[in-house]
Amino acid sequence: YLSINRVEASALVPMLSARVTLGQDDTVPDQTTPTLWRIGLEFGGFTMPLRTFFKAMRDLGIANTVVTDGGKGAYLSTPDKVLFCSALDVPVQGTVGAGDSFSATLASGIASGLPPRDAIMRATANASSVVQHIDAQAGLMTPAEMDATLARVEEDFEILEFDY
Repeated sequence: YLSINRVEASALVPMLSARVTLGQDDTVPDQTTPTLWRIGLEFGGFTMPLRTFFKAMRDLGIANTVVTDGGKGAYLSTPDKVLFCSALDVPVQGTVGAGDSFSATLASGIASGLPPRDAIMRATANASSVVQHIDAQAGLMTPAEMDATLARVEEDFEILEFDY
């Protein structure tokens, strides 16, 4: 797994553009589609649809890549699809530690055998708790706290699946 944020993913676009053949634009024009899936990544005059980014990462040997987009959600590519998980609507006090808690929770979930859908929801819930605090640790949840939170807010998540 590689877990990076939108800015970090965008910085890879020029290098990846030299390695892939960009065909017809495969972004989705539907305005209800999550933003990053619709507009793609851009850096230094290079643009790349997110679908193409994930394919390029797979071609480099990274089977599973996560791109987080802050309060706009996160995308997890697996060998056969891309999952989008919306962020939870919470009051943000600080973002320090949000990406770390997301990545650690996702990795822990996958390592313990959770399906990707469940792992990305747990990761999002934990990161959503962290951003409600000023420091990086006060909002970290235990597994039991994550279970209770997910039972309460699972229907608040928008989970979408995209094919390659």
